[in-house]
Amino acid sequence: MPGFPALLALSMSLFGESPLAARGVLAVVGTLACWFVYLLGQRLFDETTALLACALTAISPAMVGFSAL
Repeated sequence: MPGFPALLALSMSLFGESPLAARGVLAVVGTLACWFVYLLGQRLFDETTALLACALTAISPAMVGFSAL
């Protein structure tokens, strides 16, 4: 992700250099990613597929690991 260091730097400049601030931003990014997956699934397929894709994104090890940095 090319903008990831810039996003963390921005969050630390706004909220301080605490790990909690960085984790909060990562949690928001992960939530937005699930929402975008839902919207994409709804647009390309149907509601059921969108919900399934959103749920699988939310519990995928990559997303959980990324949000828990």
